[in-house]
Amino acid sequence: MASGLPSASAAAARHGYDAAPPDHVVRRLYRDFAWEALFSDPEVNRKWVVLIDQPEPVLRRYFTPKLAKLLVDDVRCAEAARAICRLDFSPIWASQDSGAHDVTVSSTAGGVVDVGMSYAGEGERTRLRYSLVKTTSGWRIADIVSLNDGWSLNKLLTEK
Repeated sequence: MASGLPSASAAAARHGYDAAPPDHVVRRLYRDFAWEALFSDPEVNRKWVVLIDQPEPVLRRYFTPKLAKLLVDDVRCAEAARAICRLDFSPIWASQDSGAHDVTVSSTAGGVVDVGMSYAGEGERTRLRYSLVKTTSGWRIADIVSLNDGWSLNKLLTEK
């Protein structure tokens, strides 16, 4: 039965932000970049741009403006130095090898989303915790923390 009132998603769209819950942002991130884990063929990988090499407007679809800028700044640093600056792996795969499988995404409370994945030949599942914040554009990832190794993406990109 229609109430005559605009839906929450229509109101969200009108105000310029995405009303989807936090886990949808993380699920969308993995959906959009799952090809990184599926294709090891260099020919395929040359045709598509991996997540950490995306331009800032694309990164802002998933990350806060601050974290998107930190990622872009690290890529620029690496290009200028022709060497690794701070990040030498893909943060969404917690590895230089993006060949993960059995990826699970589960929402907890308060903008926290846990992701688990397996790698062939490794007994322990890789576990990541995403911290999201509500922005005017909707929920965005403010940090990724490895529950296995303890690193924080924010700390890696801002440490002196």
